[in-house]
Amino acid sequence: GRLGHGDLLGALREAHVFVFPSRWHCEGHSNALNEAMQMGLPVVASKQGFSADVVSPDCGRLLDVPSAEAIAAAVTDLAGDWNALVACGRSARERVYAEFTDAVALARLEAVYRELLAPR
Repeated sequence: GRLGHGDLLGALREAHVFVFPSRWHCEGHSNALNEAMQMGLPVVASKQGFSADVVSPDCGRLLDVPSAEAIAAAVTDLAGDWNALVACGRSARERVYAEFTDAVALARLEAVYRELLAPR
């Protein structure tokens, strides 16, 4: 069910992996992915919508089909190598701060507008 912000952060702090098995073909750039990655969690996600653009291979595992079996296999794979799990979490955190902060997004948007408005 729905968690308050404090409870959500507590749950993320206790987790080792974040699973995001969306079946929605038009999945946008989910804040849930950003929040989990910001907490340093490796991600197991389906390749729906923008999830594959957010979760790079070094941040976790992307699933073609988010079946229970595929999710279990991905989590088991990550859990089988603690050093790799930690490295994925570190990469996830670094990726969020390098690619998806407000400052980065606004700078990219501004660059697009400047290009569109530049005299030709």
